[in-house]
Amino acid sequence: MKRLLIATLVLITQFSQAQTYLTIIGTQHNPTDNVNSQSIYEQLNKIKPDVVLMEQDSSTMNDDGEFLINSNELEPTAVKRLEKDYNVIVRPFDYKNRNKFYNDNQIFTKENRFFHSMDSVYSNKLMDSLSYCVYQNMIEINTILNTLNSNADLKELNMITYQQVSKLRQDLNYNGFLGICYRVKYMQQWAKSCKQDGDFWTFRNNTMVDNILKYCDQFKGKKIVVLTGAMHKYFLSDAIGKKQKANHIILKDFWEYN
Repeated sequence: MKRLLIATLVLITQFSQAQTYLTIIGTQHNPTDNVNSQSIYEQLNKIKPDVVLMEQDSSTMNDDGEFLINSNELEPTAVKRLEKDYNVIVRPFDYKNRNKFYNDNQIFTKENRFFHSMDSVYSNKLMDSLSYCVYQNMIEINTILNTLNSNADLKELNMITYQQVSKLRQDLNYNGFLGICYRVKYMQQWAKSCKQDGDFWTFRNNTMVDNILKYCDQFKGKKIVVLTGAMHKYFLSDAIGKKQKANHIILKDFWEYN
């Protein structure tokens, strides 16, 4: 009788914890042949989420989910249309000062110069065999990824194959290339910048995870959709997947709503 009472109490406790349904949709920011604002909107409309979390920082969206600038990117276009249909809560989940960090550190200018230097060193055969192999693998992975980005539809962008390829690409981009900077004397000047990029990528993704979990706690028992660049999905899915039970989250792919 005592055991039955304990089991009943456990069941009551479990059911009393509201389950939050979380769907992470990896997208493209700009249109391709098979992904556009309409295809994103259609999936959102099928799910009919209570909350949509956007990959936006404080320069483009405030904490109340109000867009601060007009954007032609696919996700804001789709979400603004959804907001006209019904009362959905919209919030930003990216690192708050993302764009400021990029601008203050001239990230994109440095990256262009970095890749130009790396390509020159590679073309002139100034790498050791390991570095050459890493760079060759990066070329092949980028070719595969560019093909996927150009031709994949929304479902294909969110399948495990794409996530595995993007994870490998980012590991080569940050860890593999950092190794080249340490080994190849012509690239050593770039080691600090390369490490900074990799550290920020990890920090930014971890911040995204923390913010998503914060909103899952704030909106317990709701249907939440995360719209993020497809290259981020592997990180978010892995990290949140490990914490979903403790946070009473059920991860659900968008096509499960079809």
